[in-house]
Amino acid sequence: MELQKLSLAQRNMMRDILEDTSSRFQADHGIAQPVTEKYVEELLEYSEECSEAGEEYWYVITNSGKEEVGYAAIYWIETAHRHADIMIHILPRYRRRGYAYEAGERLLSLVFDEMGMHKACCELIEGNEAYAGLIQKLGFNQDGFRSDMYFSHGRYYGNYYFSILEEEYRGERNVSRRELTREFQSPLGAGAGAGAGAGAGTGEIRRTPYYWESERIRITGMTEEFLAANREILDCREDQLLYISREMGEDDEVFADAEELLDLNEDNDSIAYAIVDSEGTYIGNINLVGIDYVNGRFSYNIYICREHRGKGYGTEALRMILGYAFFELRMHKMICNANWGNEASAAMMRSMACHVEGIRRDEVKYEDKYVDMVMFGVTDREFAEKMGL
Repeated sequence: MELQKLSLAQRNMMRDILEDTSSRFQADHGIAQPVTEKYVEELLEYSEECSEAGEEYWYVITNSGKEEVGYAAIYWIETAHRHADIMIHILPRYRRRGYAYEAGERLLSLVFDEMGMHKACCELIEGNEAYAGLIQKLGFNQDGFRSDMYFSHGRYYGNYYFSILEEEYRGERNVSRRELTREFQSPLGAGAGAGAGAGAGTGEIRRTPYYWESERIRITGMTEEFLAANREILDCREDQLLYISREMGEDDEVFADAEELLDLNEDNDSIAYAIVDSEGTYIGNINLVGIDYVNGRFSYNIYICREHRGKGYGTEALRMILGYAFFELRMHKMICNANWGNEASAAMMRSMACHVEGIRRDEVKYEDKYVDMVMFGVTDREFAEKMGL
C-alpha cells in the first residue's frame, strides 16, 4: 500500500467514491447534490492547492498492484496547538482488505514523525461502526459525542470525536479504552441533567416590548467605535488565551475582516452584535458563529470588557441571542466549548441547559502546557424547557 499525492488523474476514482452514498454521507454529513464532473475537478483542484500551500495533504491510496483503492487526507492542521485531523475513504469493492488500516498507520506516521504534531483527531458520524472500529484499532480514544449535529434522511445524527496523543502513539502512555457512549462527566458540568446549575432560567425571553432589550442591557449592531474597544484584548495575554485560545498580534485575522462584523446580514454564517447598558455604554460583544442553516446548528462567542465582568451581563445577552437563534432563525442545536478551568463560561453554559458532550484532550496550548477543551451543547427543546417555555 502506498500514499501518493492526489491529482486530477484520480478523477475516476474520486467520482466513484462520491457516488457511493455511504462514503459521501460520512464526508458530507448527509445527501449532497448529484456528482458532476465539474464538482469532481473542483474538489481535486482544491486538494492540490491545499497540498502545495501546506494547508492540507490529500493522498490517493494504491495497493501493490498499483490499483487506486481510495483516498486519505490530513486536514484542519493547527500548527499553533500542534494537532490535525485525518480521514480515510476506501472504494466499496476494496473494503475489508486492510487497506484502510495500512493507510491509517501511514497517516499517523506522517502526523507524528514527519509533521511533529502533538495530537491526531478523527470525527465520524453516528452509525458508522466500521469506521469507529478502524480508528479504535489504530489506537484512537473517544473524546466526545455531540448529539443532533447533522440532518439527513428526515432525522438528526450525532457526531463522535476521537483522538490519539503522540505519547499514546509511541506507547509511552496507556489509556483505558471505553465503549462508544453519549454520556460524559466533567468538573465543568454533568453529562446528563446538566443545566440545573447556577443562573436558572426565568421563563422570560422578552422582558420589554422590544425583543433586544432587557432592564439592564440592549443588543445592537457593532460600530467601528465598539470594534476598536475590543482591541483591549491585545493588552491582556490571559484574555487572549481565555477567549481566543491563542496569543494575538496587531495584525491578527480576528480584526482583519472588521467590515463584515458591521453587517447584520442573516445570510452570513456569522452575525456580530454589540452589548450596551441602559446608558448606551459599550459592555462587550456577542456573536452567532458557524451558522449551518441546513442542519440547524450554530455556535456563539462572547467578549465582555474587563470592567463589566461579574455582573451577569453576559448571561442576559446569551439568553436573548439563544432565544433569537432557536425561536426566530429556527435553529435546532447550539454547540460551544470552554477551555478547562474557565469556570465562568461553564457556569453560564450550564445556566442555558447546556450538557457536557465530551472533552477534547490537549486541545489548546497555554503557557507551554496543553489544556483540555470541554464540549457543551443544547437543543432547542432543552433550552425552551429550561426557560419555562
